Amino acid sequence: MISEERIRGPVVPILTIFKDDLTLDLDAIRSNVRHLLDSGFGRRAGVMLAVGAGGEFPSLSVEERKLVAEAVVSEARGRAPVFIGVQHTDPRVILDLAEHSDSLGADGVQVSPTFYYQPTEEDVLELFSTISDSVDIPIMVYNTYWEGFNISVDLLEKIVEIENIRCVKWSSPSFYEYKKGLRKFAGRIPMIDNTASPLTSHVLGGRG
Repeated sequence: MISEERIRGPVVPILTIFKDDLTLDLDAIRSNVRHLLDSGFGRRAGVMLAVGAGGEFPSLSVEERKLVAEAVVSEARGRAPVFIGVQHTDPRVILDLAEHSDSLGADGVQVSPTFYYQPTEEDVLELFSTISDSVDIPIMVYNTYWEGFNISVDLLEKIVEIENIRCVKWSSPSFYEYKKGLRKFAGRIPMIDNTASPLTSHVLGGRG
């Protein structure tokens, strides 16, 4: 399992590249990964994120998401950590994608609360607990408050106690709460800035 010390530096979304007929261009995706690695990415720091929002996941079928994940993990294996985005509206699909990522040998999965149908805090805790019980790889908590549900600092306190929660991609609608979360958790778990405030994040202990 990847050590928490490796979860640092830039977390770079890997673009999902399409052909003119909108089928996946897996060769181009692999070429993009090789270009990053050959340019030095991941040598000292950095994490690749495949099939996240920057990787067009809402536009892909579940099988297409799996194909992209397979391409990125197989191309990057051993040279840079790879996390796979497994967000979805359906918890069953999230679990399926997380288990698939684990079977590929991905270094972790990025998970946010379900969106569109707003969950309760109990729903969110159950989601993260279920995924943790089902995979043996790190889970990156992703707070996507703009999708309708905000993970509060108090709720995050409960989430980070779950066994396989190993890092947090952190943002908040309140800058005060954002700073509070960094101060509270940066010494316990890798915190990744998702507010375009890297200097503030670094000063308060953030790692990426």
